[in-house]
Amino acid sequence: MLAENYFNTANQLKDSGQLYTAMIAYQKALSIKPDYVEAYKRLAEVYLMQENFDAAISACKEAVKIQPDFASIYLTLGNIFQHQNLFEQAINTYHQALKIQPDFAQVYANLGSVYYKQREFNLAIFNYKKALEVNPDLAPVQLMLGNVLSRIGEFDRAVYCYQKLLQIEPEEPKAYCKLAEVFALYTNLEPAFDYYQKSLSIQPNYREAFVKLYKLLRPGTTERQLEELFTEWQRLAGENNQNIKEYIDSVIQVEEVRRKKEEGRRKGQNRETIIPDEDHEIKTANVNLIPEQKFEAFENNTENLSGLNQVKKNQEKFIQGKIFEHQELETEKEKFIREENGEPIIPDGEHGIQPATFNWIPDQKVDSFENTSDNLPYPNEVEENLEKTGKVTTFEYQESDSEFPKKLLKFPAAETYRNQADIALGEGNLEVAIARCKEALKIQPDYAPCYVTLGNAFYRQNNLAAALSAYNRALEIEPEVAEVYGNVGSVYLQLGQYKQALFYYQKAVYLKPSLAGIYWNIGKLFQYLGKVDEALESWEKALEIQPDIVEADFHFKLGNTLVKLSRINDAVRSYQRAINLKPDYTEAYSNLANILGKQGDREAAAKYYQKALNINPELKHLHEKIANNLLLKGDYDQAIHHYQIAIKYNPNSYDAYANLGTALSNKGLLESALEKYHKALEIKPNWAEVYSRIGHIIKQEKMEEAIALFEKAIKVKPQFVEAHQQLCDLLSHTTKLAHARKAADNFCNSCGEIAPILSGTAFLFAYFQSGVSDMANSKLSEVEKNCYQSCETFSELEIKLLYEIFLFAIPHLRDNLEGNAKFYKLIAKQYYQNRVKNYQTPKTHISTSQSLKIGFLSKHFRRHSVGWCSEALIRELSQITPHVHLYITGPLKRDDITQRFEQMSVKTYWPKKYPNGFPSYEEIVEQILEDKLDVVVDLDSMTLPVNVHIIHEKPAPVCVSWLGFDAPYISENNYFLCDSYTHPEGREKYYLEKLVRLPETSVAVGGFDSHLVDRNTARNSIGIDSNKMVYLCIAPGRKTNPEMVRAQLKILQHTPESILIRKGQGDVDIIYQTYRQESENIGVDFNRIIFLGQTQTEEEHRAIYQIADVLLDSYPYNGGTHNLEALWANLPIITRAGEQYLSRMGYSFLQNVNLDIGVAWSWEEYTEWGIKLGKDLGLRNSVREHLQRSKNPDNLAPLWNPKKLAKQMYQIFVELRNK
Repeated sequence: MLAENYFNTANQLKDSGQLYTAMIAYQKALSIKPDYVEAYKRLAEVYLMQENFDAAISACKEAVKIQPDFASIYLTLGNIFQHQNLFEQAINTYHQALKIQPDFAQVYANLGSVYYKQREFNLAIFNYKKALEVNPDLAPVQLMLGNVLSRIGEFDRAVYCYQKLLQIEPEEPKAYCKLAEVFALYTNLEPAFDYYQKSLSIQPNYREAFVKLYKLLRPGTTERQLEELFTEWQRLAGENNQNIKEYIDSVIQVEEVRRKKEEGRRKGQNRETIIPDEDHEIKTANVNLIPEQKFEAFENNTENLSGLNQVKKNQEKFIQGKIFEHQELETEKEKFIREENGEPIIPDGEHGIQPATFNWIPDQKVDSFENTSDNLPYPNEVEENLEKTGKVTTFEYQESDSEFPKKLLKFPAAETYRNQADIALGEGNLEVAIARCKEALKIQPDYAPCYVTLGNAFYRQNNLAAALSAYNRALEIEPEVAEVYGNVGSVYLQLGQYKQALFYYQKAVYLKPSLAGIYWNIGKLFQYLGKVDEALESWEKALEIQPDIVEADFHFKLGNTLVKLSRINDAVRSYQRAINLKPDYTEAYSNLANILGKQGDREAAAKYYQKALNINPELKHLHEKIANNLLLKGDYDQAIHHYQIAIKYNPNSYDAYANLGTALSNKGLLESALEKYHKALEIKPNWAEVYSRIGHIIKQEKMEEAIALFEKAIKVKPQFVEAHQQLCDLLSHTTKLAHARKAADNFCNSCGEIAPILSGTAFLFAYFQSGVSDMANSKLSEVEKNCYQSCETFSELEIKLLYEIFLFAIPHLRDNLEGNAKFYKLIAKQYYQNRVKNYQTPKTHISTSQSLKIGFLSKHFRRHSVGWCSEALIRELSQITPHVHLYITGPLKRDDITQRFEQMSVKTYWPKKYPNGFPSYEEIVEQILEDKLDVVVDLDSMTLPVNVHIIHEKPAPVCVSWLGFDAPYISENNYFLCDSYTHPEGREKYYLEKLVRLPETSVAVGGFDSHLVDRNTARNSIGIDSNKMVYLCIAPGRKTNPEMVRAQLKILQHTPESILIRKGQGDVDIIYQTYRQESENIGVDFNRIIFLGQTQTEEEHRAIYQIADVLLDSYPYNGGTHNLEALWANLPIITRAGEQYLSRMGYSFLQNVNLDIGVAWSWEEYTEWGIKLGKDLGLRNSVREHLQRSKNPDNLAPLWNPKKLAKQMYQIFVELRNK
């Protein structure tokens, strides 16, 4: 079957609404014809209709790869962004389509829809017109242009558009309905009835037209009655479709008869009522609040509104930070796109004239708010609230003596009629009120208050022309009455003449600034015009004047709307007002708690949730919300308590189980945490986030199982950044480096666009650990550039990984003192700029006779480089002061070296809490404070974040970093120990910490145990003749680079009888291939290189130094322990020295055994020293003899004298302590 056949079949399926089957057919077409651009486009449209936005975007990108100038695909991509409310991206994408095809009418139309949704009405009109210039027959665009013109009160132009639409599509029911709305707005009822009838005769099931028509006939009809009437209407219309017009005419006639009878009944009743003339004060104008029922034609219709119904369905969903929350999948998908000539036109979202509501504000940002289906309360709701409290529906004012002169004594009968009119008006008997006013005016034609009452009655009848005439007559008589100007403004507002309305409102508040009701109506006017900020400002002014102008419900709903507008502080104030008016308003407490929680005020959020729960203990679901905030606040005990209650109430809440697991994990109760996570998975299998959490907890002890869990999480959720990052980090610390690189590649391919820093860091680390330095360096430049451009915008996790992983890699890849230091400072500043110190640094002083209390921080008090290089120094310090403390700052398995450390310390502190598998730095800080240390020495720097967090808190007067890595760049009040060789004068400007140079060396060891071997026997065992010159290079993959390999092979090239032993961790295949390639390039026999694997113990490893003749050091990151081991074994070393500290370690070691032989400052010198030592046996022997003499107890070199270094270091600590 041809691809075109599948494509055509898919089109038919898509048009008939069979989206899933259409999707399969398009995919089949693409499997046959991978470059089928049109199939990608249609597939993207199907995905869009299914709301699978990521898949839709991917399909569009595939199409663009094949045909970059395919304008139609940019239209589809723009539609995807528009549907996600990503308006700026949509606009940019539409403009890309227009660059390719400037006369693309559908693109202009959809641009218009974007601008309409953004309330940029002029731009919407401009683009709709552009679309119609290209294609005047685009009926949907005529409809949308009419809508936006109606929206801004340009009704004549709107009518023109609807009539043009009918010329294109004479049987379009919506056009007739729109025309009816406009004429109804002007109370021109006869044509309005005709157009509604025409609309329903074309489409009998057109509910919107039916409802609007019936409300026009009988405004008081309830929604329930309307539903029953519409059902009956559909039945009758189905039975006799030919007599629809006659049926509607009969309904109209019946309603007219009913109305006249009702008027007659009221008149009869009123004739029997006598109102006593008791009030001799003249009642002047009332301020009419704008009732929403007068604007029924303006109500939102969401039947066909793209995305809005979906938003309402999602209102109760709640996702907060990293807290797990239930999310339901929607199964009903709405059709939201009309197509013209095969291209989609997205409707403006409105099918009624809608200047009066806030419904256009998307709800996604307030998913968690209670009752958010209620939008901003309308004035008719305000009136209902006032009636409940015994107030009338208008805001009265106290007139001054200058207003309406008291003519009552001259015309008592006129005042009596006017009083009766006011009573009738208050009871809703409008015809009686009008009749009484006319009687009064016969007696007193210049009776201004009566004209105001008459105007109010006409206004409520929706007889706006008569109301306006009455108000104007009142103003002719008394031109300075503010309330009347306000009511004139309300008439103009009803007529859609907004400028005139605003003019009269402003005149009213100029005359009387205390009229809260006028400010209220000004707010409504601005709301109609889409000027939300101005509307809210006016309402705020009204509430300042009269706080009780509305009841609590209004403030609650206003709060909801303000949240949707991201005006959070204003929303908080509205919720608090609602609570002040209604202290038991649980929904207000809940919503207030919600937004406070999102603002990060977890304590206040939990408090308000608790208040809501105290008012109504049945709101059990609030326990989980309280727990969520307590969890994020760090109050794990209380969070656990509330989660347990929530689970009792809802045993199937997988969110509660998962978050309970997190709380337990953060307390270090890992077994209990794992149990809860597994319970969550029982209820909700294939939960990627929970797989990742479990993997994170167990990765130290069960590495293989953790890897499988991270991979499962990625399979379930391919763009799950956390799982990718954890998997890459774990694999990069194992020997599975090929697997690590593959995982890093997958991370970049899946998440490179959404997480460039995290995926870039993972990529760099995997490749540099493997020994692929060129790829790692390329990624280093890319990420570094990104950081300098926008690191201020990075997330906390991105900065964390840059500091804790990325910075570790940099000195391995380049020796650039200034560039590296600048970058360290940049990232470290971001790492700590928002971190608050939680503890106060001790200020107590000791007497000079007391011994210092010194604490060391590390997780490497074991068989590890830090352990080997610090053991002798710490032992000697323990002889100077009995107060040496050790603090374990990471997972540590005891070994024989650990036991030796414990024996030399007065106290070794093992943490009790391991949140998420790692020690609590707060616990260790508190222990140090309790131990009252004078000096804390960090042995690991940024390679161990717990150490850095501890010294950032400065729990002792002196905090020092030493030995394990470069300085942490976190505080100018801390210190970094070094010597004049690693850090010559002038290096201070590259550091944040204060450099403290020890007098000779900054490192001293007491020796290294090694297995003794017979040199020739050992050589023969690995295939080396006894007379061969043997070079040795011990370096892990991360310290391996092509330049170093090339220099070493040049040495072999010039020493024909030599062999190179290469030993070290890394990807064996990569390292092997690097040496092979360079061997071929230079012309050295690759068989002269021997690769050795790892040994079981360090003692076995050190035997290699007895076989070799010269050690070739690594650069730009020198060997630390390996150089010391080689020199202790009396083996000459060749080290390339550089600028940065970590490329000067070998140089410092040689200087501290008084040797210059073997120090190179370039690869050329490195090669020259290698050749020279390789060819000159006498020189090698003299170096060996010199090294042997340097260990003479009577004249120990500084490098072998930890006792002397301990004294020097202790003295420096005393000096620093006494500053």
